[in-house]
Amino acid sequence: MKKAEQSSDIIVAGDGIAGRAFALALAQSGVKTTVIAPNTASKPAIGGGIQLAPNGWAALCQLGIENAASPHAKPLSLMRLIDMQKGYNLTQLALNDRPRRTPYQSITRQGLMGALKTALLQTKRITWRDGRIVNIASENNNAVLTLEDDTIIKCPWLIGADAADGVARRYVQASPKPIKPNPARLAYHIAIPANTMPPYLNGDAVSIWLGERGHIVYYPLADGTINAVATVSTTTDASTHFFRTITKHHQLQPLVPFFEAIDPRPIYHLIPLDAYQRGRVILTGDAAHPMPPHLAQGAGQALIDAAILRQKLTHLSAPIAEDNLRHSIVEWGGERAHAMRSIHDKAMRASTMFGLSGGLAKARNIALSTIGGPILKRQLEALWSIN
Repeated sequence: MKKAEQSSDIIVAGDGIAGRAFALALAQSGVKTTVIAPNTASKPAIGGGIQLAPNGWAALCQLGIENAASPHAKPLSLMRLIDMQKGYNLTQLALNDRPRRTPYQSITRQGLMGALKTALLQTKRITWRDGRIVNIASENNNAVLTLEDDTIIKCPWLIGADAADGVARRYVQASPKPIKPNPARLAYHIAIPANTMPPYLNGDAVSIWLGERGHIVYYPLADGTINAVATVSTTTDASTHFFRTITKHHQLQPLVPFFEAIDPRPIYHLIPLDAYQRGRVILTGDAAHPMPPHLAQGAGQALIDAAILRQKLTHLSAPIAEDNLRHSIVEWGGERAHAMRSIHDKAMRASTMFGLSGGLAKARNIALSTIGGPILKRQLEALWSIN
């Protein structure tokens, strides 16, 4: 027998970075939230880390979690692009040479998630609930959720932060079937103890090695590990060819056993949505704007989502009236959908550039080594200034 509940809380589907950040923006503005996700109390420790460019770190500061996050972060001083075949620098960019700008840093996923949780608990307006949402509808100014155990919950809003293939995006997109796009790339993601690696892998830099139909990125984390990602094409022999290449490369060879010991994760390229909202359901994070990871904007843009919503709610008198909350959420969704189209396009162009092969890869490397530096700097500076 189905159990029906009426909740006055805004419900967030998903307990990742996007879900916690959005819940924090709401809770800091006086709005009670409930986060629903499977097995929230027994999640394993989160390994690895991410890069937060200056715009992402600025959003983190706007959410007021920089003090809790900073012990888990490490400033990165340099970004360098390297020709994998020949082993020389194509171009490089100083990352933290502007003292008035927020820093470019790496941060452990566990540290960022912990900082968000600590801030959420301090608001005393957050509840976590184990559950899996299997169906969504909108009815009479409510979102209507069906959980896997047949519980039905009516709530004023559902925030979809349950990933690009989650039920929330499927509902907003009006997709009759689960979203299962074909992967555009495969990513081998590892965190390696830095003390097991040669010294040249331990600098405070983001190193990007550009090869044939694939590339490697690595950078240090504050927990004493090196975060390394090998991204390759999904074509039949791409992984074999790629690993054969780096096995012969004396600087990259130490990474090979770690990559070969894990299964790759697919990277999906999904078209941007025209709108993030349907009825009383609105999307954030990867559910709203999944993108290739090549510009270090995925987690940063999720934090920016939350920071911009908080800015809108800050101007409202507490307690926030339902009409004002609805107007702010709807306005936020329209603005973010518009802004993210440009950022998504930039990430897609970077994905294409990183995946070139043959003569096009050689032309890319020539361009980067001659005129690429100043162009790259202008493009990234413009991106990092976007909130």
